[in-house]
Amino acid sequence: RELLRVMRLFCPPNQFIEMWQRDIFNEHLDVERDTRFDGALALIIIQAINLRTLQLATTYGDSATICRTIVGLSWQFYNPNPALCPFNKLEDLCVRPQDIAPGIPGCSFAVSVPRSVRNLQLAGCSITQLKAQDTFPLALQTLDLQNAYVLPEDLIKALEMRKFINLRRLNLDGIRDPPDRMGDMSQWEGEDSFDCRELREALCTYTSQLEELNFRSQPY
Repeated sequence: RELLRVMRLFCPPNQFIEMWQRDIFNEHLDVERDTRFDGALALIIIQAINLRTLQLATTYGDSATICRTIVGLSWQFYNPNPALCPFNKLEDLCVRPQDIAPGIPGCSFAVSVPRSVRNLQLAGCSITQLKAQDTFPLALQTLDLQNAYVLPEDLIKALEMRKFINLRRLNLDGIRDPPDRMGDMSQWEGEDSFDCRELREALCTYTSQLEELNFRSQPY
């Protein structure tokens, strides 16, 4: 039960803690042994406070639900001591769906970007929320959202709040609106699936350091 004490040290939401506990102790399965490593891996990750690189691959068979959730938590809200917060030294974060057909969204999750991250790769992911963990501008220099599903307003808000002011490389090639926003409009062949009008203005205004930009919205 020492595992539970460590989890609660960071004080994430109780409902999530309960799900995390069930995964670690295989209480959600009818089989004797679970070969997945999601809950235990998430516990290892949050204790590795010197972690500088994190790469997660999700598949239909293993969506890494708990690991994806901890990436989305604003850890400084639960623990005000930066030295003890998970991901406080993280520089490279990559979450990438595998074994998923093109045009089909990967697993949905929220992303709370630590201030120290310089390279963020979320290509092909379905992003329900994109926010910064800190009130200061991020160290982020590379943001890869190729073929990702993301709300235009999330990107615009981050740009307007000058969170991405240090960006040097931005890949928005094939970007789309999340599936629940598309509705029945997918029948209109050739229409943009991502409203980039306001985003274009925000990019022109708030990315003065940008050196490389790939930008092509994906038609339906």
